[in-house]
Amino acid sequence: MILDWVHRIGFAEGLSAFALFCVAMPMKYIFDSIGKSEFFWVGMIHGLLWVLYAAVATLALFKNKLSVKQYFLLALLSFLPLGPILADRYVLKEMN
Repeated sequence: MILDWVHRIGFAEGLSAFALFCVAMPMKYIFDSIGKSEFFWVGMIHGLLWVLYAAVATLALFKNKLSVKQYFLLALLSFLPLGPILADRYVLKEMN
């Protein structure tokens, strides 16, 4: 059950990171086509999803659903755009 939450939140967080880094930032800084308020909300949503992803992964570690090695791999990959999606593919899939 908890690993389903890690999967779902990780997918949402990966998409939000992609939206922030590959859509919103170029639109703001290269094309100057979105304002501060739109950029703020994309960044805020991404930040909240990242914190939620970290909290759920930590909870999975404490419930012994993840090993320490898997947890740290999830943590490292969470810093990359689309990293949680890669983590889901390589870390969580090997558990099923």
